[in-house]
Amino acid sequence: AVIISLLVRDNRRSRTQIREKETARIELEENNRQLEESRKALLENNEIIASAGFGVWHIILEDGKAPRMRGNVKMTELLGITGQDLTEEETYDFWYSRIDEDAIPSVQKSVSEMLEGKLSEASAQLDARYIRFDIQNVESRDEASKALLGVFGESAEQEKSYAPRYTSLRRR
Repeated sequence: AVIISLLVRDNRRSRTQIREKETARIELEENNRQLEESRKALLENNEIIASAGFGVWHIILEDGKAPRMRGNVKMTELLGITGQDLTEEETYDFWYSRIDEDAIPSVQKSVSEMLEGKLSEASAQLDARYIRFDIQNVESRDEASKALLGVFGESAEQEKSYAPRYTSLRRR
């Protein structure tokens, strides 16, 4: 009788475990479907943004670590690094090294202000082109880490007010 009751109990436990596993499998499949839908929507949005001439970028600043930058294909095109296998640190270094030397203080000031939560836009000469960059969002991950999210776009404003090696910072 003891053996039979143990077998019945194990059979019930097995059925419960099977149901739980099946429920978990169904939930996982649904989550994967939703994740794939989100991924497709992001790709479509990225294509729309890129076709409008904007490169989306993401800079990660962490205490004690080198800044890192990543972005979409249009961003790499605007920077002139399409097809290059650069790390995120190398991408940041490449971008920063292309900013006109006279513009670096203005860019640094702009980024600092943006990290303080102020909205601003900067245009800088990168190599021979003017690139406008906007920070759309600043995420504080913790005390030692921030992420800047924004867009690059070629500046159509190559106004007379721009001297050949000058960057202006405009407030919104």
